[in-house]
Amino acid sequence: MASLATLFATFGRTVSQTQTVVDLNARIRIAAAQLRQDLYGITAPAKPWVRPEANAGYFEVVEGVGTDSTPAGTLGDVDDRLMGTTTTFGKPFAGSVEGPSGIETLESSCAEVVWFCEPSGQTFEGKPLYNLYRRQLLVSATPGAAWFASSVSAAVDRNLTDLSVRDAGTSKTANSLSDLSKPANRFWAVSGATKTLQGSRLGEDIILPNVIAFDVRTYSIPASAYTDQSFNTNYVENAAPTTGDPLRGVEVRIRCVESSTKQIRQATVVHSFEGL
Repeated sequence: MASLATLFATFGRTVSQTQTVVDLNARIRIAAAQLRQDLYGITAPAKPWVRPEANAGYFEVVEGVGTDSTPAGTLGDVDDRLMGTTTTFGKPFAGSVEGPSGIETLESSCAEVVWFCEPSGQTFEGKPLYNLYRRQLLVSATPGAAWFASSVSAAVDRNLTDLSVRDAGTSKTANSLSDLSKPANRFWAVSGATKTLQGSRLGEDIILPNVIAFDVRTYSIPASAYTDQSFNTNYVENAAPTTGDPLRGVEVRIRCVESSTKQIRQATVVHSFEGL
């Protein structure tokens, strides 16, 4: 009986560990598929200086100080950000916003999407683990964002809403693709603000836990390989046009770990801008 009990306990642990690995594989596949979809729908041409009148939104890669070759205290590069406006060719993006009459659900074919990592508070073999976040903020496809105007008020809380908004004096205004061509109107431009959903919506924007690398690399027109370089379609009013090379593509490596089994999985997403 003791032998059978030991056998069943071992079998139970094996089944449990197998299931956690299966779950890990499924979650990283879902995250990679969502990222491919977001990149496929990018609305802005991958070149510097996209003007507001083009009504094309933006695309930006922020290369953090860490790289996979110099991980700076982690198992990989986790301080990159990938941001831009994207469109869906099927079911529209959906989100919640606090309107004058309470919580409203809105839909749009366009959204401002931001991918980034934040520490989770957990560790793996003494190294910090991260959550990979995907913030989805609905955008009107028309200048002036008139579609969402009635849903925006001065009390809109960026930590609770799924609407892309900017400050306009004492009130807030919904962004259009044209507005978001200007860096000052984008989600990450709000200084001092918490970037993740908070309160009753805490954790809703986590697309993958236990992340040990989120490495975004760019491939410009004259380059021969992917490199750790930032890119931006910046437009700045009353300034000289930004010079720089268009992008040929981006490569994103997402790596995560299942702590109990020490299994590590990686997904690589490659997107080409050539011909777009």
